[in-house]
Amino acid sequence: MYRVTLGKYAAITLLSAIYADPDAPRLARKWRKWNEFYLRYSDPQAAKLVRRTGAAGRSYDAIAASSHKA
Repeated sequence: MYRVTLGKYAAITLLSAIYADPDAPRLARKWRKWNEFYLRYSDPQAAKLVRRTGAAGRSYDAIAASSHKA
């Protein structure tokens, strides 16, 4: 068995690519966790309420960058 360790922003990029196809097979529990994270950090109105230099700001930026690639 293999184990992959990624940093937060690399994981955001990878998960955006993995879950880009809504018809692809997925583990429901893992997808729900990703979807909750994605919805929390993809709201442009909420992004205005956080410091852009903080961890939450970088998460919003990573989600925005990964969704532009898809």
